[in-house]
Amino acid sequence: DGYADNYEYAFPILKKFGVKATIFLTTGFIEGIVDIAARDRTYARISPLTWAQIHEMKEWGISFGSHTHTHLILPRIPIEKAEDEIIRSKEILEDKLGLPVEAFAYPLGQPRTFNQKIVSLLKKHGFKFACSTIWGHDNSNTDIFALHRIRIDSCDTLNDFKEKINGNWDFIKWIQSLKG
Repeated sequence: DGYADNYEYAFPILKKFGVKATIFLTTGFIEGIVDIAARDRTYARISPLTWAQIHEMKEWGISFGSHTHTHLILPRIPIEKAEDEIIRSKEILEDKLGLPVEAFAYPLGQPRTFNQKIVSLLKKHGFKFACSTIWGHDNSNTDIFALHRIRIDSCDTLNDFKEKINGNWDFIKWIQSLKG
């Protein structure tokens, strides 16, 4: 989403261990147009990244993708508004970063938060892949416009992190499938 804790906590560790990452930015949050952090108590006190922080991370090798302009759930809004959310974010990022933006992450990222119409818009505007928050690992059969992730949250302990990475939380995929 573009929270400042990506810079404050994750970036130093990524640098220390030489690990590259992609951060998905909600451009309206970065530019102060919308406060997405206020929508969730977990993130309520976290500020957005600044463009200076983003540029510093970019220079080190962190890449950035689009996460819409104002974090709206795309299938819930008119298709023209969804296209504007996608285009505006991509244009702002490409202008500020001076690089093509080909990665996208769906707000919330569950199956009900994206569909074939949204995927078609992403392809139309030059995106090469998109990430969901559907739990799991990817393989050659995974749809590149519905890539899985293993969610790591600010409330996770170091042991939770290890357990998630080692596959011991993969039951979440089953729970997600039950919820639809």
